[in-house]
Amino acid sequence: MPQYSGLRKSAFYNRICQLPEHHQWAITELYRAATSMHFFIACHQNRDESSYIIDFNSKDWRRLIPTRNPSVRTNNNNLPLGCVSRLFTPAHRFQEIHRNVTTIEASLFNLADGERSIDDALTIMTQQYAASIDENEMRHFYSDMYDLEYLWYHGSPR
Repeated sequence: MPQYSGLRKSAFYNRICQLPEHHQWAITELYRAATSMHFFIACHQNRDESSYIIDFNSKDWRRLIPTRNPSVRTNNNNLPLGCVSRLFTPAHRFQEIHRNVTTIEASLFNLADGERSIDDALTIMTQQYAASIDENEMRHFYSDMYDLEYLWYHGSPR
């Protein structure tokens, strides 16, 4: 996505962000041209899109079950104030693809075990921190983790 590339500094950034998502990805790929690998889902053309499209704007987004990408690493050096760690993968050598995380975000990331839903994780976090967690901030966090391929998701069996 353009927000994770040098395009953010481009005069065209705002216009690019208004395009459909698949065009944003295509432009980012052409701009960077250094991606060595992608993850994707292949499925039968008759399969219902709602069974495989990850949509953080849907009413059921909290039922998604996140799993950590096993190649994600952490770096705890030279962090900005308020952050406890930096997530990255060795394949992402560009700094804008690294993600600084707060204490709550690091805990949510660590709770992504392929078993618990986002809703389960938010319940655990609310109990652990004895405070409510802003749903829009968490939606943004999980969406970032998806865009960066740090978390993978599947639908809830419930």
